[in-house]
Amino acid sequence: MLPLLAVEAGLVEPAATPAAAGAAPSPLPAGGSDLWRDRWGYLLAAVGLLLVTALLVTVGLVQRRRQRRGVGPAKRPGAETAATRTPEQV
Repeated sequence: MLPLLAVEAGLVEPAATPAAAGAAPSPLPAGGSDLWRDRWGYLLAAVGLLLVTALLVTVGLVQRRRQRRGVGPAKRPGAETAATRTPEQV
């Protein structure tokens, strides 16, 4: 700020402004979206999580269906549950 005040007061001559270089501006980058190119890791992680979720939901549904039909480890032939055992068998 002080140099500008000194120029206004007439105490010093203003500094010469440098001339701009006559170089042509650089061309713009190619148009288009780099959204997926820049974020491919996020996309890969999201797809992986969706696949894991689909696998876990499928396993859960299959187990629930087996449980509702009564085809569990306790209903198989020869399998005993804790409720059907006598104290002598334990």
